[in-house]
Amino acid sequence: MVYGAQQHFSKNYEMLAQCRNSGIKTLFVFDSWKNYLVNFRDPLSGVFYLPSRIAVADQAMKAGILSALAGYTEENIESKIDILGQPAIDASISYISSLSPENVASLRKRYNPDRKILRLFIMEPIREDFLQVNQVDPGYDEYTILEYFLTHLCTENSRVLIKVHPRQKRDEFLKSIPFVLRNARKLFMEIEYDEKIEHLIAIADEIYGMTSISLTVAIRCGKKAGSVQVGRNGYGNTLSNPELEKCLIV
Repeated sequence: MVYGAQQHFSKNYEMLAQCRNSGIKTLFVFDSWKNYLVNFRDPLSGVFYLPSRIAVADQAMKAGILSALAGYTEENIESKIDILGQPAIDASISYISSLSPENVASLRKRYNPDRKILRLFIMEPIREDFLQVNQVDPGYDEYTILEYFLTHLCTENSRVLIKVHPRQKRDEFLKSIPFVLRNARKLFMEIEYDEKIEHLIAIADEIYGMTSISLTVAIRCGKKAGSVQVGRNGYGNTLSNPELEKCLIV
């Protein structure tokens, strides 16, 4: 059985235990450079739930997993790991590079008609995924980081585009906007729910976020990027990766 990370870590623990009892081989596929330990170890009970094999994107991810799991199990973790790449990132980069000048011009006319510096912020449901569902605290959430971004990283009269995550609860987001805007300068701000993230990356001058895979896409496309992790704690450190650390804002 092939599986990956999901919002409720405990459901994967239960599923893997059932697979073991049924003699079913399992492959866990990492799609991002984080949550190495918690995907396999229940932080409450300390019980390990290791799959038959682990697929990773690159050597850096493999090294991160080996480091995170060191000392927790006597199993030979390295022998279980296969490097398979990250097709989603590759596909996004390929799509962006294939956009014609006419496509890009049309998108710019739609989102940035006066050709100001366009700053894109990529949201993630940090509060729900970590604090509310799994009771783990990275030291920040999407709203504290968005407030910091709008207050400290955006100049007055600049154009800001906020891309809401597909799993983000729109009502909660809209209720939080007055809070995050309380200290912000006067901005030309637009909230986007449905546009392809690749289109927004293609036209943005600067791209900010926390630990989103889309931020990795932006970095690899050569965009000016910032991984904003202000307030992060020890657990928050585990959500980052070497690529994000190069453009870290704390």
